[in-house]
Amino acid sequence: MKKMFLPLLVFLATFATFGQTKIDEIITINFPCKTEKKESNINNINILTYSGTDQEDIYTLQRIIIDSIKNDYNNLPSDLESLKKFYSGVNKGFTKGMTKAGYKLKESKDFQIDNYNGLQTNYISNESKLKVIECRFILLDEYLYSIMYVNATEFSELKKNNFLNSITINKAKKPSQYIGNSTEYNLGYVFGQFTVYAVFVLGIAFLIKYLRKKKTSTI
Repeated sequence: MKKMFLPLLVFLATFATFGQTKIDEIITINFPCKTEKKESNINNINILTYSGTDQEDIYTLQRIIIDSIKNDYNNLPSDLESLKKFYSGVNKGFTKGMTKAGYKLKESKDFQIDNYNGLQTNYISNESKLKVIECRFILLDEYLYSIMYVNATEFSELKKNNFLNSITINKAKKPSQYIGNSTEYNLGYVFGQFTVYAVFVLGIAFLIKYLRKKKTSTI
């Protein structure tokens, strides 16, 4: 396996958007607030991030490219069994990072949208014992998407549902969840445990601090 180095975060571009947002040719989602778009790179992994705040609510969508050609450990699932193993790795790696950040996994479960399978997780604060984060992961073609709602003081199920349920998949593009090498189940699992942990958790931790600092500076 390739050695992991300390993540290098590089912002390449920043734009603003609002409302119904076309992320790419596959995904569209509705943001209820003004949102910033950033393209960045961590450990040579390309990351596209949309993020915004409305009072204490934080809304984010991140997309990373899983290049199964350039990286021998980034093999993609080939069937439902390997997809579940991939999500299991994502869950373990992401939860490991959330635990270090002061959050505890409350629940994880499968979800479906237009017959595509995804993973849903939510976390509580170690301090307040209240639910503060809900996140959905979905793999489509070579893209892994993370859609998250965060509120550390007054978590709103209504706002969370409105945001997370607003995602739409362009079925005309016929995205697939099974384009990987069937002999490399464990490699996808390792990818989920370690690489996604570095990308999503460190990226999200940086994002939350950035948005809170920005909000404080405007008060």
